[in-house]
Parts: sequence; C-alpha cells; structure tokens
Amino acid sequence: MIGGEQRNKENSGTNSGRVPRDISQIFTIAKYELLNYRRSKRFLGLLVIIFGAGLAASVVVGYYRPPSMMSNAASFLTHWLEYTVVVVIALPASFLGGDAISSEFQSRTGYSMIGNPLRRYSLFLGKVIAALAASEFMLVVFEALLLGNAVFYFGVYSISFQFWESFLFSAIAIAGATGLAFFFSSLIKSSAISVLFSTFLLLYGFNLLENVLGRLTNIEPWFLLNYGAQIIMNIFIVPYPVHMMASQERMTYFATVTEGIAIMVGYFIVGLVVSLMIFRRREFT
Repeated sequence: MIGGEQRNKENSGTNSGRVPRDISQIFTIAKYELLNYRRSKRFLGLLVIIFGAGLAASVVVGYYRPPSMMSNAASFLTHWLEYTVVVVIALPASFLGGDAISSEFQSRTGYSMIGNPLRRYSLFLGKVIAALAASEFMLVVFEALLLGNAVFYFGVYSISFQFWESFLFSAIAIAGATGLAFFFSSLIKSSAISVLFSTFLLLYGFNLLENVLGRLTNIEPWFLLNYGAQIIMNIFIVPYPVHMMASQERMTYFATVTEGIAIMVGYFIVGLVVSLMIFRRREFT
C-alpha cells in the first residue's frame, strides 16, 4: 500500500505549483505500489510459490515422463496448464488485488487523501495497474518455465502459435480474476476476509458451482470465470471442441474462443466498474 508520507511527498509540490494531472497521479501511485510489492514478503512469497510450482512440475514430469503428456507438444502443454494454471491465475490476483482497496480502510492509509489533491479514481486505477503488472509478471515467469520444458522435450520447432494464444488468454484470465478480487476488496473492509473470499472462489468455488450445475441442470455456465478460462487449455485441441456435446445423462459445454474472451473481459470490466463505484461512495470513518 502507499503510505501517507509517500503520498504527501508527491503532492507537496502542489503547495507552490499546480495540482498534478490525473494521469500523473495514476502512474505515480502505480510506481509506488510496485515498489512496495518488490519490498514486501507477500510478493516475494507469491513469486516463490509460482516459480516453485513450475519447478516442481518440471521435476515430476522429468522423473515420471507420463505417457499422456509426452506424446506431443500440444498434449504436454495442455496437461501442464490443466493442473497448474489455476494457481498462477488465482493466487496473484487474490493476494495482490484482494487487499488493494480494503487495506486503505483497514490500515487507514486512505486518510492521507483528505486535504491532498488526490482523487479516488486515481488511487484506484494506480492500484489496478500495479496489481495487474505484478500478476502478469508472475505469469511470464511461469510461462517461461513451461516453454523451456516444452522446448527441451520436443524442440523449438514444436512450439505452435497456440502456445502464444494460450499465453494471451492466460493474461486476460488474470485480468478477469483481478477485477473480481478488486470487487471483494472494495466491498469488504477486512483485507484478510477479502483475500480469503477471492482465493476460495477462484480456486474452488467456481469449479464447485460448475460441477453442481452440470449434474443438476443443463444450463451453460457462461457466467462463471473458470468456464471462460477453459479456452487456455482447449486452444491446443485440434480440432477445437464443439460448443455443445450431448450424452445420455447431461449436456457438456465448451466455451468458444470468442465467448471465453468475452467472459473474462466482462469480469475485468464489470468488477472494476462496480468496485470503483463502491470505493468512491464509501466514507473513511
């Protein structure tokens, strides 16, 4: 979080000059948020977890060489992402976005805005940019490990354009998860509870709800983030799965690429718009 002293330093120049423009405020806040991330144990811990997850997967695959993964590069990438990508999406978004706003109320650093020409939406957007940048950086670290493994086992020419499409979809999924985390962060004043809600929903809640809906109804779960994010893995399947498959017991749905992107972008935009509205109306009492 940005401490009151840092904010006051940035705004001290306004006593003898003009008020900083909104865009300048936004990027100043984002800069200090990123600096605080770099110094915090939370960010370093998340980075260790993400890197450790990729390293552990590398060791397991290298030792056991599961036949289901080692047939070709596409199968390797699909299985790797199926078991690991949810952690890379959920944890950074939850822990970096889940307390971005609630911490301003819990630790009362938001009081530094009173008497200073710092707009709430500038503070909000600066935090969004910082949380996204840090989360996407962790995704890059993870994808670099994945790419290194795929090149080691199958050669550089085995990496198809689907890998880069999947990487793009993962980046969009992190944005969607960040929008959801910011919603909880603006709604709940306790940072711990906000992070807990975000983490549980992203890691378990959506999957549980999708399974329940799949068993009890034939409704397409187009409103669930994890349903849209399945395109991260499905893009490696050739031909791409049909949108709807019927069986004797139930209907199985697969999000199309366009639908998946729309769902993830929708979570990002709606989550941020609603959380900004809540944040601007909430009083620092």
